[in-house]
Amino acid sequence: MAPIAHFLGLMLHFIAYAALAAVVVLILALAARAIAAGWSGRSRRGATGAVSAVPLSHDRSPGETAADVFLQQALLLAGRREYREALGQLLLGAMSYIESREWIRYRRGLTVRDYLRCVRGRPEQFAGLKVVVDAYEPVEYGRHPATQSVFESALEGYRDGFASTETA
Repeated sequence: MAPIAHFLGLMLHFIAYAALAAVVVLILALAARAIAAGWSGRSRRGATGAVSAVPLSHDRSPGETAADVFLQQALLLAGRREYREALGQLLLGAMSYIESREWIRYRRGLTVRDYLRCVRGRPEQFAGLKVVVDAYEPVEYGRHPATQSVFESALEGYRDGFASTETA
């Protein structure tokens, strides 16, 4: 009887260690998946910050959507007092305008500073984009509230730099 009890004891140990190893592998896999999702998704809301705004995936260029669409969406959002999201739409509209004129070629990882650099030699667009960026960044990064006056200032800068995109 001792050999059978010894065999059963070894089997129970093996099963216990196998279950423990499976749990450890599962925990590591879930942790790796969460980290990978954090790196790719960054849990940021994208450049706009709202579901109600024109959606833009990380792999899609703002230039694929007409600047007018972003401007109209910004005006709609501002009408609903969603100024933070409206500022994001103005920024995307300016980026779309710049890309549609092929002053910059879209690629992942471009920053608003890259867009500013590419229009440095175009004073109207540079000044307009600078006003929008200067309004957007403090709001997006949490230092200032998004207010109607901030939006109106950014809208004025946008219109000064990118007025030819407006149809209304």
